[in-house]
Amino acid sequence: MYPQINVKKSGKKLELIMKIRGVTVVDIKNYLGLTCVQSVYRWLNGRSMPTLDHLYSLSALLGVSMEFLVCGTKKNYAKTPKDKMEERLFAYFVY
Repeated sequence: MYPQINVKKSGKKLELIMKIRGVTVVDIKNYLGLTCVQSVYRWLNGRSMPTLDHLYSLSALLGVSMEFLVCGTKKNYAKTPKDKMEERLFAYFVY
C-alpha cells in the first residue's frame, strides 16, 4: 500500500499548533481571505485538507514547514525538526 495522508491526525496537529501559536480560526480565515470559517473547521475536524496553496500559507503563518503540518501513513518517516518548536511537537506524534 502506498503512503496516504491521515486527514484526522493532520487536523488535530493543525489544531495543536494553532493553540501553541495563539492563532484562532478567525485569524486563519482572515489571513487566507476565506469567506467563512467552515473550511477551517473541516480541516480541524479531519473532514478535509487545505489546498496546497492554503497549506503553504498556513505553514508561513504558523512558522512550521508544510511537511510538518501533514501527517501520513508512511512508517519510519525520517525528518529532522528544524527548531525547538518542531522538536517539542514531535514528542506528541509518532511517524
